[in-house]
Amino acid sequence: MKNAFGKGVPLLAADWLQKSSPAMESVVAVVCAFLFASIFLVVINVSPWEVLVSLLRGALDGRHAVGTTLEETIPLFLSGVAFLLPFLVGFFNIGVQGQLQIGALFAVWVTLNMSGPPVVVITAAMLAAVLGGVVAVAIPLLAKVYLGVNEVVTTIMFNFICIFFTYAMVTGPMKDPAAWFGTTHPVPVSYRLPEIFPGLHVGFLIAVMLGVVGYVLLRHSSFGLRVRASGLNPTAAQEAGINTKRVMVESVLMSGAIAGLVGAMQALGVVHRVAEGWAKPWGFLGIVVGLLGGLDVSGALGAAFFLAILETGSRHMQAMTGVPGAFVPMLQGLPVVFVLAARAARAFSKLFPATEEGTAAALSAKEAGR
Repeated sequence: MKNAFGKGVPLLAADWLQKSSPAMESVVAVVCAFLFASIFLVVINVSPWEVLVSLLRGALDGRHAVGTTLEETIPLFLSGVAFLLPFLVGFFNIGVQGQLQIGALFAVWVTLNMSGPPVVVITAAMLAAVLGGVVAVAIPLLAKVYLGVNEVVTTIMFNFICIFFTYAMVTGPMKDPAAWFGTTHPVPVSYRLPEIFPGLHVGFLIAVMLGVVGYVLLRHSSFGLRVRASGLNPTAAQEAGINTKRVMVESVLMSGAIAGLVGAMQALGVVHRVAEGWAKPWGFLGIVVGLLGGLDVSGALGAAFFLAILETGSRHMQAMTGVPGAFVPMLQGLPVVFVLAARAARAFSKLFPATEEGTAAALSAKEAGR
């Protein structure tokens, strides 16, 4: 099928894939996800427009709703940064969920066992959380760098180790005797993160500062250049004098530190304790944020805000429309599927350019594979 410019639809699509930015791909992916989800909504006899409106109202209608949505953006954004930073250098850190659990546990332990001015205790708790996140990622990192062990396996396994270690602590040495379930004592009121807006704690400002620092580091510093060079072509980076192992170690330790900080913010600013099943899957959603954000800090912020709207607006949406709760996780995952499909198509279009010669090469490769 030809258009007025004489190009076939497949060639136009290939041209768009080669020229589009990651941000544009993500926007198109979200739109496609909503269109695909609309089919599901029509099947169950629910208006897609009504669902969208109720979702946005639940997340953005009123000061408290906006504050809650921004507060939910914090762990999603920082988890996304914790994922994309080592991913750019070639380390697939799927262990952010476990690392943030250890960070939260360390932070709460400090607030329950240390006394002093709130600024001092909260700062010490945050530093302890950073240490906890680093400790939780250290073994998978060392196994990857020095033994060549696949980090996907080790970070997944360490999620279980960290989570069950946390459960062991909240049902054992750190358990609140007055509670009927596994939980620590509540964080003292004076050591909780103060609110700066209804439903929004001061961790939002910390997240903004970390985002700015991360963006500058990755986009406007020699460290960011070394990270991208090491991830894109480790051999060429080594030939250029870059110590790729050191770059990986630095990036992954930063990732663990950020993950631990996420846990501290949620424990000290939102739930005020660590308990069995206390954490939402922020670490796993960080993978969605990183990929949907185009592996860029600024893109991760937009992706995190999008997922936060889905999360905070979902309760209002379910109450107003009767849509099953499973709709929101489906809507969270669909954009990633479309983004990955677009990037796979782009990679293929680079191998076989959108020309008659490229088409002939693709056909030849197909024939050769038979």
